[in-house]
Amino acid sequence: MATDKMKKLEKILENLRDKPDKGAYGRRKVDVYNKMAFELCLSRPDKAQAIANKALAWAKILNYKKGIFDSYMKLGISYNTSGDMDEALACYFEALKLCEEIRDKKRVGDAYHNIGFAYQRKSDYTKALEYYSRAVDLRRRHGHRTQLAKAYDNMGSVYVELSDFTKALDYHLRALTIFKQIGNTDLKANCYGNIGRVYDLQGEYDKALEYFLKTLGHYEKTGNEQRLAEILIEVGIAYMHQGEYKQAMNFFRRTLQLAKKSGYGLAIAYAYGLKGWATKAMGRLDKSLKYYKKAYLLSEEVSNKKLSAEVLIHISESLVEKCEFEEALEYCLKSMQLSSEIGNETLLVKAYLLMGVLCTHSGRYHAALCYLRKSIEDAQNKGMKHEELESYSSLTMMFEAQRDFENALIYHKKYAELKGSIFSTEKEKYISDLKTKYETDSKEREKEIYRLKNIELRKEIRRRKRIEKELKDHREHLEELVAERTSTLETEIVKRKKAEQTLLSNQRQLRALAREISLIEEKQRRKFATFLHDDISQALALATFKLRSVQETKRNKNANKKLAEIKAIIDKTAERLRTLAFEISPPILYELGLEPALEWLVRRFGEQYRIEYRFKDDGLQKPLTDDASVFLFQSVRELLSNVAKHAHAKCVKVSAIRDGGSIRIAVEDDGVGFNPKNLEKKPRKSEGFGLFNVKERLRHLHGRMELQSKRGQGTTMTLMAPLKRAARTKARK
Repeated sequence: MATDKMKKLEKILENLRDKPDKGAYGRRKVDVYNKMAFELCLSRPDKAQAIANKALAWAKILNYKKGIFDSYMKLGISYNTSGDMDEALACYFEALKLCEEIRDKKRVGDAYHNIGFAYQRKSDYTKALEYYSRAVDLRRRHGHRTQLAKAYDNMGSVYVELSDFTKALDYHLRALTIFKQIGNTDLKANCYGNIGRVYDLQGEYDKALEYFLKTLGHYEKTGNEQRLAEILIEVGIAYMHQGEYKQAMNFFRRTLQLAKKSGYGLAIAYAYGLKGWATKAMGRLDKSLKYYKKAYLLSEEVSNKKLSAEVLIHISESLVEKCEFEEALEYCLKSMQLSSEIGNETLLVKAYLLMGVLCTHSGRYHAALCYLRKSIEDAQNKGMKHEELESYSSLTMMFEAQRDFENALIYHKKYAELKGSIFSTEKEKYISDLKTKYETDSKEREKEIYRLKNIELRKEIRRRKRIEKELKDHREHLEELVAERTSTLETEIVKRKKAEQTLLSNQRQLRALAREISLIEEKQRRKFATFLHDDISQALALATFKLRSVQETKRNKNANKKLAEIKAIIDKTAERLRTLAFEISPPILYELGLEPALEWLVRRFGEQYRIEYRFKDDGLQKPLTDDASVFLFQSVRELLSNVAKHAHAKCVKVSAIRDGGSIRIAVEDDGVGFNPKNLEKKPRKSEGFGLFNVKERLRHLHGRMELQSKRGQGTTMTLMAPLKRAARTKARK
């Protein structure tokens, strides 16, 4: 997994090599270097330090404060891994100073947390708790719940080191509660492991294994090899405490396989150390020494001085059991030197104690006395009762070897007193733990009872909330439907009102049109009657009178003249009758068709009103019914009449063109024009009824009328009417 991440980061870095080192690209390079350092912190801390230092130098040049902070933090983690706590703390304090300057509360909390962890590794538990508490206060105030839970978890680990298992369990359980609430399964699994360690140290190995196996199951599912290796170690240690060494050895072997697969050198070294512990417990000292020495070499490779010092102590103890004191002394001196370098007082106490034992065996009693007294002094300062007890026992044995029974008795008494004190303390602690456990169990039972009592209430509350939500949703849905229906009805009402207004307007126009038609018909009848009475009747009467006079008189030379006059009168009357007949119903329309009739009409119109005229016919057949032909002819005559009355035109154009299955007749003039919207208004007297009549009759014929006009730009009226059905079918084919 880590290798894959490193490959991705190296590829990103390769893509950035040709980019400028300033601005966003420069900051991006710093971030990539810091991520690479973090990936190597656990497996190759020395290489991680080199990369983090490079990122730090670059970030300082760019004045990239976030990058500087991250670089210091990665350096601190790598020094932490290699066991150099002083360097780690120096880096963490630099990071803290920087994030306090920029007032980044989250990063301040992270710095406090890491400083606390470094002090914990240095066994300075007072300072560790101080900085963890600062991190807790800051994270609680700003709502950083995940980080708060991590701080609680680490505080629990500190109290484990202080052997205050009650507080340790309390803080681990606080952390577990938060991890469950936020649903972070990885951190929850890690917390299970920490709780398992508390039970393991209290000797409750069954409970410890229960929690360890929960953690193991999670990491086996997620495939987190590093965490899986760590929990395999914990399970193996729990089996070691139960005396099941072979079972423990199986888990340590799995740990080693995973560590080798993932390439974590530190984990490999630790796994070999554990295998050495297991084989030693099984009485196989040679095999144990082999594993311990491998662990030491690997810890040297990854520069982890703390692990090196611990393994050297185990090697020395194994060599002591084999009575190889000189070689044991060499390894113990190395361990003491490394422990002193990293400032690990716990390991120093163990080294001093072992050096005292070795010096006693080799007869160097003065050196043994110095080491053992130093061991007792440091053990008392660190509260390491068992190491102090062993030191007293070793001093007793040393004085006995010197035949100094008086001093041997003194230290034996101190040994007995301390042993009794430890027993009393452990007894009191055991009683206190039992009491605390009882109180905790009582509280848990009370909580369970309260939970069971309220579970039905919670269900009822949830049910009511669900019903309320459903009612609310239903009400909102109904309101939406009502609003939608109201909007639809309003739109429909507006449409209906508009349609009613249009219908009323049409009805008014139709009624007015009916009146106008009646008036026009009456006028026409009167005109015809007047014309027949005043003109044709008088002419015929005159002709009759003259004929009578011719009959009564004798024929003379004037008779022929009078007969000629009578003939002329009758001829003129006949001509007028023909003209009248043509106007009422032109024979050309029935005899030759619509196009010749329209051409005759346009020509007569131009000659009558002295207006320039043009007629255009496309020459295509336009078969129409008789009704359609008569109506279109009358409509064109009505339109030309409107041109003569209102347009003041100088030229008029009429065209008859076939358009698919329809005929299109256009009447165009260059007159004054008008606003077509005025036709939609209520007409005054007879204005507009001619066009309305044409439009309504066209609609009856399944045709339409189009009007285009602007003031000062003339008018174009287009009449569209369907041809006979047979002609339309032929046109489609």
